[in-house]
Amino acid sequence: MPVLKNQRHEVFCRAVCSNCAPAEAYERAGFSGKGTHASASRLLRNAQICARIAELQQQSAKVFVVGQIRERTYRVAVLEDVLRRMVGLMDARAIDLADVPGGSTGLLVRQLKSFEGNIVPSLSVEL
Repeated sequence: MPVLKNQRHEVFCRAVCSNCAPAEAYERAGFSGKGTHASASRLLRNAQICARIAELQQQSAKVFVVGQIRERTYRVAVLEDVLRRMVGLMDARAIDLADVPGGSTGLLVRQLKSFEGNIVPSLSVEL
């Protein structure tokens, strides 16, 4: 539906779509202050007004969704970049620690020795 021919009706529709109370939208559109609630209610029952408000709300929803998609796409790109840099750091660390037992996997393994010089095979926890 194209823009309404009556400019005040168009302003009213846009104000209603911007979460303005109907009576306030009626006054913003340039109508008189007397009987604003009843007159605004009457305008809201007009088929052309209802159709235009629905169209404007649909356009607004599309703009919102597109904005949300762009924002989320940006966030995903940032997270992918962080992940790529982290993987690069892990790969570089694996190369640096390749000669350390378990270093190339990122799991550094040390042999724990007791005071007598024996290797401690494992630690157990009793409940």
